[in-house]
Amino acid sequence: MLWHQRFIVKPIIWLCLLWAFIVISCWGSWQLHRPFHFIYPLWYKILNIEQTIRDNVPINRHNKTDFPVDQVEEHYRLFAAISRALHRNDNELSRIRYRSTINNAWRPLLTPAEIIHLQDVAVLITSFNWMAIISVIIASVCIFIVRTQYPPPWHFYTIACTATVGCIALPIMLLGAQNVFYWLHKAIFPPNHQWFFYYNDSLMSTLMQAPNLFGGIAMTLAAGATLIFIVLLVGTHRYIRARSLNV
Repeated sequence: MLWHQRFIVKPIIWLCLLWAFIVISCWGSWQLHRPFHFIYPLWYKILNIEQTIRDNVPINRHNKTDFPVDQVEEHYRLFAAISRALHRNDNELSRIRYRSTINNAWRPLLTPAEIIHLQDVAVLITSFNWMAIISVIIASVCIFIVRTQYPPPWHFYTIACTATVGCIALPIMLLGAQNVFYWLHKAIFPPNHQWFFYYNDSLMSTLMQAPNLFGGIAMTLAAGATLIFIVLLVGTHRYIRARSLNV
C-alpha cells in the first residue's frame, strides 16, 4: 500500500465510516425510543411535570384554564398523540384535543403557532430519516472498500470519537446547554416561525416542561446511541479483521 493510501486515504475512509455510524446510532436510538414515546412517563415523574401543569394552567393566556390538571394519564395520552403526529408528518396535530373540565367539550390542545412549529419539527425528523439512509449507504461503501484491509488500532477510534464528541460538547460547555438549544432553534427553523412559547401561553410547553424534558430525553438517546455505536464498531472491526487475515 502506497504511503498516501495508508496515511491519508484509509484514515479518511474510516473517519467517514465512524461518522456514518454515529448518525446511524443516533437514528437507531431514536427509533428505539419512539414506540415508548421517549419514556415521557418516566421524565414526567422525575421532572415533576404535574406540578408545572398545576402552576401554569390556571394562568394560561389562551383561555385554556379548563385543561385537566389532575389527569396524569390524559397528559401521557396527549404527549403520545403529539409524538405520533410528528412521525407521521400529517394533519393529526390539529386534531389533538382535550376534554374541558368546565363543560366536558373537546377543545384543541395546540394553537396555530404551535402546530406550525411542530410541523417544522416533523420536517426535521423526515430529514433525519434521510440522513440515516444516506449514512447506511456511506457505511456500506466504506466497509466494502476496506473489507480486506487490516483495521486501524483501537486508539484511532478513541481519538476520532473523542474529537467528534469534543466538537459537540465544547460549545455546550462554553455557552451553556440552554444557549446552544436556543441557537440551534434559530439556525434550523424558519425565522418567521415562532418556536419559543412561555408556559402560560402554551399547553404544549407546559406538558413538556420545555426545554427540561428535552435534556432528559437527550441523555437516554445518547446512552442508547452509544451502545448501538459500540456494537456497530466492534462488529465491523472484527469482520474486517477476519477478512484481512484470510486474504
